[in-house]
Amino acid sequence: MSAETTEYTPNTGEERVDRTETLENLMAYPAPARPTAVRSVALLGGRALSHLRREPVQLIDVTIFPVLMMVMFTYLLGGAISGSTDAYLSFLLPGMMVMSVVLCTAAGGVRLNTDIERGVFDRLRTLVGWRPAPLVGSLVGDVARYTLAVSSVLGAGLVLGFRPQGGVGGTVAAVALLVLFAVCLTWVWLLVGLVARSAASVTAASTLLFPLAFLGDVFVPAQTLPGWLRVVVEVNPVAHLARAVRDLMAGAGVTSSVVWTLVCALVLVVVFVPWTLAVYRRR
Repeated sequence: MSAETTEYTPNTGEERVDRTETLENLMAYPAPARPTAVRSVALLGGRALSHLRREPVQLIDVTIFPVLMMVMFTYLLGGAISGSTDAYLSFLLPGMMVMSVVLCTAAGGVRLNTDIERGVFDRLRTLVGWRPAPLVGSLVGDVARYTLAVSSVLGAGLVLGFRPQGGVGGTVAAVALLVLFAVCLTWVWLLVGLVARSAASVTAASTLLFPLAFLGDVFVPAQTLPGWLRVVVEVNPVAHLARAVRDLMAGAGVTSSVVWTLVCALVLVVVFVPWTLAVYRRR
């Protein structure tokens, strides 16, 4: 079986056979290889990073806002709470790192719901590749946001005179633990983004993060709170996260707060990753 392609000379109209391709020749070209999971995630992760590059205004909440909050609380409340701004900065900065990252975890759900409303999400799902890649790939952009938020707060703190007693090793461990917990928490908001009716609904639900962040040993030690409120703080995973980051940056090593944070992160993964993927497959 063969297929002939023909063309006509412009002046005489005479038919001339240009080439003949047999069906066997056409089938000889191999089909492109199916992208691997790593390749699929890398491609869609690059898409998420390109959004950050093209719309830098969306980085205000992870760069300028947490730095302004830290400076404001340090110089307005530092003397009243700790007696000096330097002493309060040592306590506040790890907590501000935690708060700045935790508050921006909902952005992943908002972005996912926006892609669903615009039809982009359905187009990404039709691509040949690893099916969960659109979800996992978006986490690449989130990791970049979280790292930038931590770097902004830490950089400003170093300028103001903060010096972590745990050195570079303790600081890197604290940042790694914080980003790991934030990625695990982001799966909760990816689930919300899949089931919510609009991006505004996801934004409204994200206000639940404020009690978690403010009742988490960020601004004041839990020992200074009333007894009933201290009970709430003790069961708050963000409180353990703030203590863990503070312990690692102070050079205290692996404390009970670090262990509890890792346990909470594991629970988030075990519960919400399968749940989110199940909802994703049913869409």
